Amino acid sequence: MTSPADTGVFDVRAVRADFPILDETVGDAPLVYLDSAATSQKPRVVLDAERAFLAHANAAVHRGAHTLAAEATESFEDARAAVAAFVGAAPENLVWVSWAPCGIRTHPPN
Repeated sequence: MTSPADTGVFDVRAVRADFPILDETVGDAPLVYLDSAATSQKPRVVLDAERAFLAHANAAVHRGAHTLAAEATESFEDARAAVAAFVGAAPENLVWVSWAPCGIRTHPPN
């Protein structure tokens, strides 16, 4: 994705090109999605990473004793460490939170 730091200019076309859903139209107008508080759209790089994980490594994190679960757990914790480093926190202080119909579920490290 192009950022203002790369070019000094915010390139709207380059950003839109990173999000496949923004190729859609509503009537005759390009789709504009402003409901990110409810659901964020994902850029191609995220969709590709999710697709690769689901196709080749999908398993229960922190719940299985088999190879796929161990690999999924390692990927999960590597992501926690990367995000923690990015925001300047210790990995054990970063908690993944996801919305669920029955309430909030958290995924703290074991």
